[in-house]
Amino acid sequence: MRELGQQSAPLELQRKTIEKCLESWLEQFQTPSEPSSPTWFDAPQQHYQIHQFDVELLEHEQVERSGWFDFAAKQGCAYHQLAVDSAIVQSFGLQRLVLLARDEQQQIIGGLPLYLLSSKLFGRFAVSIPYFNYGGPVSRCITVQRALLQQAARLLQTHRLDFIEVRTIAPGLNAVVSEKKVSMVLELPNSFEQLTVQLGAKLRAQVNKALVHRPQLEIGGIELLDDFYRVFAENMRDLGTPVYAKSWFANLLRVLQQRARLVVVYHQQKPVAVAFLLHHNEVMEVPWASTLRRANPMNMNMWMYQQLLQYSLQQGCRFFDFGRSTKDAPTYRFKKQWGARAYQHYWYTLLPEGAAAAELNPDNTKFKLVIRIWQMLPVWLTKLVGPLIIKNLP
Repeated sequence: MRELGQQSAPLELQRKTIEKCLESWLEQFQTPSEPSSPTWFDAPQQHYQIHQFDVELLEHEQVERSGWFDFAAKQGCAYHQLAVDSAIVQSFGLQRLVLLARDEQQQIIGGLPLYLLSSKLFGRFAVSIPYFNYGGPVSRCITVQRALLQQAARLLQTHRLDFIEVRTIAPGLNAVVSEKKVSMVLELPNSFEQLTVQLGAKLRAQVNKALVHRPQLEIGGIELLDDFYRVFAENMRDLGTPVYAKSWFANLLRVLQQRARLVVVYHQQKPVAVAFLLHHNEVMEVPWASTLRRANPMNMNMWMYQQLLQYSLQQGCRFFDFGRSTKDAPTYRFKKQWGARAYQHYWYTLLPEGAAAAELNPDNTKFKLVIRIWQMLPVWLTKLVGPLIIKNLP
């Protein structure tokens, strides 16, 4: 064995040398350019001014008749769409409001969707848009976006709300703001071969460690939901987070159709890592992903993400959105190693005068003890209780 090792050492050195030369050669054909962004990441324009407009409050069936969803389909993000709204309303039974801005010709120039929630921990409040990474006001004009937030603040009194949280990536909307969260987005190259070189030898080595365990990948729809949910629910329990009902994902798959895909990685015919993919225009996003703790030593998570990137390229995507992270948290560092760029989130909190802001995230000290208790529960119990809790923790 020692002799075989001595004989193979020069071959291994030669392989690494050839690999480095190939990387250098390919880099010569890559033209440096300024990183671009998904279209909905564009900030509202300061110079695009609309001086005369009105903002009205729409409720219930008024929203569908207003033309809001037609406007949102053109200028909003994936989660401003009618399909996602119907899944939220059907799955969680939330009341939806929309503040709609119209110009002098009665053309829609902006809007802000809000969903009403209530919990014993946080009282009665509104969020735009719950359960997802993006939402908030939609308009090309920053003046309109600011006006929408000003009108939203009036709902604190009229709808007896303890606070309103507006989640957006638009800066400068003149309200109390949190900048703890970022989205990690990778601009994809033209081919998987270019991506492989771009990722570098160290990351490729981590991915390749999974190959000895012979992982298998399935990408599909509702037929994979049971396996997806089995992994997702166990991982949420381990994290101390209440799990969504399986019906939530079923409803999303139904309304989004081919735009939503489930990904399941199998080891010895058992699911060990999963992801939910949402394809909107030029972006493939992962709103949810989970890996069983026992699969981490096999690098299954690394291997899965490489497959997700390859699939995104095959679907013609320009960007891969790894999802939201807290700055410098472990998930942030995991996503950054893939070359993802951080895009700042701005979460605005509208409060009654003199009130303190609530934190709807695990950093809130109210959650610490609950998280520790939740991690000790059996998974079957978290599947029963979790959906009742999580609907009001957006």
